[in-house]
Amino acid sequence: MKTEASQKPVPMDGALLDALQDWRRQAPYRQTGDWVFASPDMGGKQPYWPETPLRCYVHPAAKRVGITKALGWHSFRRTFATLLKGGGEDVKTVQELMRHASSRLTLDVYAQALTPAKRAAHLKLVGLIHPAAATAIGPLWSHAEEVESVSA
Repeated sequence: MKTEASQKPVPMDGALLDALQDWRRQAPYRQTGDWVFASPDMGGKQPYWPETPLRCYVHPAAKRVGITKALGWHSFRRTFATLLKGGGEDVKTVQELMRHASSRLTLDVYAQALTPAKRAAHLKLVGLIHPAAATAIGPLWSHAEEVESVSA
């Protein structure tokens, strides 16, 4: 582990635990020292290289559903942080679930503001500056969303 924060426990949903236990029962390598997702080339003693499942499973699945952006493991980490923060979780909770030593890394690199939150913040500001205009702003969608729905 890179930091002390990386060594702390992380909560796990019961459904995930069940899925991992089910996998353990059917996995070809299930000895105590074997990896959960073990490389067959290494007889269970080493995991797959991270790029292997990404290339063999994640990229083809993304392509099948029409995702054309570059996709890597950090894409999932960024999505995880953004959804937690957008769902109202406090920064400390997101930082600890991401296992970051610093909340600054969590906010500066991983979590992004979601468009509805940005819109709401903008409307609050407009209401402070010009209270009558707050209700007459117009549609609650952005030009980008309009373009996306037209092209979809």
